[in-house]
Amino acid sequence: MKRNLFLGIILLSSFILLSSTCNNSGDFTLKNGESVTRKIDGINYRIAVTDINDSRCPKDVKCVRAGEAFVNVSFKSGSGGEQLLQFCTGLDCRRSSITDTDTVGTPNEKIEIKLLSVTPDPTQTTTDGPKKATFTIRKL
Repeated sequence: MKRNLFLGIILLSSFILLSSTCNNSGDFTLKNGESVTRKIDGINYRIAVTDINDSRCPKDVKCVRAGEAFVNVSFKSGSGGEQLLQFCTGLDCRRSSITDTDTVGTPNEKIEIKLLSVTPDPTQTTTDGPKKATFTIRKL
């Protein structure tokens, strides 16, 4: 009986520990106008893509410059206010101060959002279709 009680306490403790450290970070893909909410350490983070502007040079075309893809995002954490973020991918991003990564949040709760890709990528394929942005999010 004591052994079963002891095992039950260990099992319950393990469940509580795992559920309190479990998070919803990781990769996600959004089209223009779509949003996702991720829960990390008990705080909800909402990310919405508000615009995708892709001017990367298409495959098999001679261009004056390589171009870039900009992704505008609305970010909201917990009960905090909305922040507007902009991300860039492509060879010409170095021409601007906009990068593929941003850090947001409070001094005590920092979240990193990174733009992984914008697809379909005109530099890799001639396939056309709705633009999608893939991000990863993690707590720092």
